[in-house]
Amino acid sequence: MQRSIDGLSHVDCIDLVVRKSTLVPAVEEMATSWRRCLTAHHLDPEIQAAPHIITEKELRDSREPLRNLILHAEEELDRLYATVGPQQYVVLLCDSDGVAIHHRGDESLADAYKDGGIGGSPA
Repeated sequence: MQRSIDGLSHVDCIDLVVRKSTLVPAVEEMATSWRRCLTAHHLDPEIQAAPHIITEKELRDSREPLRNLILHAEEELDRLYATVGPQQYVVLLCDSDGVAIHHRGDESLADAYKDGGIGGSPA
């Protein structure tokens, strides 16, 4: 069964695609990520907890071991951001603990990023 996601909330869309296994072509690429979030990480899309904001020192400590990876990822992050940036999306590079160690986004929206737990300089 195919359905459209027009007018559905984010939570309803996840429910439709992941929990009810409904084929929705527009979000097919996201379905794997949503399934992983629900099953492997036990994230509930209905719970909107405030992000855990780490200190600048904790951020530096998380970035340091991945400095070479960040340097090598720069070009790909730029390319990806060029694709999704016009829709005001942010590209995050996270470590294995889920800490956003690097990002690309519209710096004029930096205050909104901080509210979402994305702070500090992108490099």
